[in-house]
Amino acid sequence: QISGETIFGFKGLRQDIDVMCHRNRKYCNLVVNKIHDHYGDDIGYIIIVTDLSERIKTMQELEDAMRAADAANQAKSTFLANMSHEIRTPMNVIIGFSELLLKMELEEQARECVQDIKDSSENLLAIINDLLDISKIESGKMELVCTAYYTGSLFQDIFLIINTQAKRKGLTFDMTVTPNMPNQFYGDKIRIRGVLINLLNNAVKYTKQGTVKLEASVLKIEGDIATLEFKVTDTGVGIKEGEQERLFESFAQVDRKVHYGVEGTGLGLAIVKGYVSLMNGDVTVRSVYGEGSVFTAVIEQKVIDASPMDKFDGKAVKKAEDFTLGNIKVLDTRVLVVDDNLINLKVVGSTLGYYGLLVDTASSGAEAIELCRQNPYQMVFMDQMMPQMDGIETMHEIRKLGERYRMGGECKVIVLTANALAGVREQLVRQGFDEYLGKPMNFKQLERILLQFLPKEKILLSENGEKNGLGQTNQSRLMRDAKEIEEIQRILEVEVDQGIAFCGGRLTDYLKVLQLTYSNGESGIRELQRLRQQGEYKDYTIKIHGMKSTTLSVGAKEVSDMAKAQELAGKDGDYAYIDTHMDEFIVEYRKLLERMRIVLERHQMLEESVAEENENVLTEDSIKKTLLDIRKCMDEFDFAGASKLVREMNQKQIPEEFREDLSQIGQWMDEMEEDKIRELIDKLL
Repeated sequence: QISGETIFGFKGLRQDIDVMCHRNRKYCNLVVNKIHDHYGDDIGYIIIVTDLSERIKTMQELEDAMRAADAANQAKSTFLANMSHEIRTPMNVIIGFSELLLKMELEEQARECVQDIKDSSENLLAIINDLLDISKIESGKMELVCTAYYTGSLFQDIFLIINTQAKRKGLTFDMTVTPNMPNQFYGDKIRIRGVLINLLNNAVKYTKQGTVKLEASVLKIEGDIATLEFKVTDTGVGIKEGEQERLFESFAQVDRKVHYGVEGTGLGLAIVKGYVSLMNGDVTVRSVYGEGSVFTAVIEQKVIDASPMDKFDGKAVKKAEDFTLGNIKVLDTRVLVVDDNLINLKVVGSTLGYYGLLVDTASSGAEAIELCRQNPYQMVFMDQMMPQMDGIETMHEIRKLGERYRMGGECKVIVLTANALAGVREQLVRQGFDEYLGKPMNFKQLERILLQFLPKEKILLSENGEKNGLGQTNQSRLMRDAKEIEEIQRILEVEVDQGIAFCGGRLTDYLKVLQLTYSNGESGIRELQRLRQQGEYKDYTIKIHGMKSTTLSVGAKEVSDMAKAQELAGKDGDYAYIDTHMDEFIVEYRKLLERMRIVLERHQMLEESVAEENENVLTEDSIKKTLLDIRKCMDEFDFAGASKLVREMNQKQIPEEFREDLSQIGQWMDEMEEDKIRELIDKLL
């Protein structure tokens, strides 16, 4: 019942075709061979029929089984994801209440039990997080959460965690970072940290003696994309060749007899594989059984600041986000900061001031040139984007002022720019700058520049610098600051810790920047609207550039990113984008300003409350002054006046170390024990 044209009208000597018999509905294969005479004409056919029914049935069963397996796997992933979320909530409650109990007065045995509950809960939560991550990876729902991060901060986190674990086992942990490692990347720091911690945890876990080592290097940089290699080497027992290919499977654990008693879910390396794949990379292993293993992860990251990371020598370094000033003090050195943005001038000027630098400021290129003409500056910190005369033009004009300011002269001109991508530093240096600093300012890079360019005799180094350049904050103030930061975070909904770091590391200066930003917020909005309405898009781009920096300086990254998108559009001439998105930016900026207002009003009330509270708190100096007044009253036989002074002291908050003595003076005053009172006062004074 099949057309002869289809079966027999073919070129060549043979034709294969799969058909279904209409009579019994069975699948079969026909092999049709032509028979030729000696003239080459077709005179017949030989047809071989093969029944395919069983083969087709088997294939269908396999397809059904695969669909069922995929459905079961999807159901498993969905179940794990849902259940993991459901379990995490009560686990967080258990951990939270455990921490609360540990802050209370508990008997030693009860404290140990609560601590065990907390530790076990955190371990269980870590397993739940692994289950959640692997279910997301397998279901294709895992996404990267990318932010800007400092490379030094990432490596410090890893060093502190792994070095502690290695020491407990008597192992040596070494970390080396290539000198050309960029200072700042844009990527998912948490996932990268997870990859490295997983690999290093395994290395420590399965190494009984010897060394665990992490080597971080840059394989290549193309445009603003860097390819990074992380190599983890250990001197552990190694992995058998036949088991290496199973390492990255979920729930796989190899050589259970050798590693009996070593805890683990078998998810770590599967999660590592998933994370690395999301970052356009791969992870491989080389291992010699009995000698050790080498795991190599290669990933891609976007470069934000291409300047080299500070040299990592395997010692704990401070995070850029937590950096506090005071280890470097600069003597008798005057510098100039040039920026058209008032808030940026305040932030940079305050930061430089903490180092002891004498800071002058200029808000335009013309003003900067005039100040340089009048003063012998040691350094000029120059904003790149300014109206009328930009940073590059201003720098060239300053270079013409004389021998001091020429290239290679005593004064160094440092460009301040948010455009810190690969290749930009070299370009700016070629144009005449001595070095650059990213915006917001990275303090470790600033210190590097100060040490590089300032005369050694003008720099004092302190091993234990005063925290934040202050000599001291008492514990109660630190506790108040911590609580206030937590409350500011809740109200502002921005990255407050990062903002404080950008503003010099002190809450007081962060609040000053908030006040400046709020005070100038509406006028900045009106200026934006005017510039767009008049079609002055070049100046609009410069203005939005400044707002991008100030919002990032307070930790408002989302609003800053909106400003950055408009700045890039202005540079590219895409004015339609600005027209479309300006109102959206203004709405979010005004929301931020309103939250700032609430924070500032709340802070003012808090300061007034603290001031009022301090009026009722006796200090050591005020107590000694009052004791002198009491003794003077007694010398003049004015016992009523002395009693009044004692009563007034006892109505205020007395430091614990004076309470017993002052109570004793009050008791003796009632008993008219004059000699005892004089003796105790003399002892206290």
